[in-house]
Amino acid sequence: MISWRVGAGDAEFLTKEFDPLTVDDMVNIDKYNFYIKMLIDNTPTRPFNAKGIAPSVEKNPVLAEAIRKLSRLSYGRDRAIVDMEIKQRTKLDSIEMPGLNQGVASSEA
Repeated sequence: MISWRVGAGDAEFLTKEFDPLTVDDMVNIDKYNFYIKMLIDNTPTRPFNAKGIAPSVEKNPVLAEAIRKLSRLSYGRDRAIVDMEIKQRTKLDSIEMPGLNQGVASSEA
C-alpha cells in the first residue's frame, strides 16, 4: 500500500493501515515523498517513507503566455463593468460612511 500526501480526513482513515504514523505525518509529508507498507512472505512490514522522482518539466515561457492570453480572452471581463456590478450587488453607493474621506485629526499641539 502506498500513500502520498493526503488531506486530514483521508489521513484519519489511512493511519489505521499505516500505524504508527499519525494524521500529522500523512498530511505534512514532503513533496514527492510517500509512505509505503508492504507484505513480505504474507507478513506486513512496518510503514516507511520513500522519495519519488520529481518530474522534469522544461519551462516554456511562450506556451505559458499563450495560455494566459487564451484565459483572458475566454474568461476576462472589462474591469469597469466588474466594478460596477460589485457596487450594484453590494449597494456600496447607498451606504453613508461619515468621515471616510476626511483626514485624521492630528493630536500634536
